Amino acid sequence: MTDVLVEEESAELKEFRSKVIAFLDREAPKRAPRNEGDAEVDFELGDVNRTRAYQAALYDAGLAGITWPKPFGQGLTSEHTRVFNEECAGRDIPAGLYTIGLGMVIPTMIEFGTDAQKDRFVAKARRGDAVWSQAVSA
Repeated sequence: MTDVLVEEESAELKEFRSKVIAFLDREAPKRAPRNEGDAEVDFELGDVNRTRAYQAALYDAGLAGITWPKPFGQGLTSEHTRVFNEECAGRDIPAGLYTIGLGMVIPTMIEFGTDAQKDRFVAKARRGDAVWSQAVSA
């Protein structure tokens, strides 16, 4: 068995982790354990409203677009995303509505879009005021 060297988190990452925990304690409760055979809950309008409110709170807390370059996002590192994801584990995170847009469409726009497109669309999407999707047809 090989010993694994685990580096101590930097003061910056510790501060970021504290910020994330405080945010999640307010906005994303711990998930109740699911039992085998529990029925899936249907997605309803209330879920859309809750997801939009969560995304706006994420934006207001400075936690949306963690690794997106400034001025479109926070301009932080993948280590910040790792910390955020670790703290989200086991929490009820209402994010499904924005997965494609914030994970694929908007980063592509940041990379390849015109300045006018970025100015018009990126901040609205990051705050949750616009929902983006991707369609593929054969």
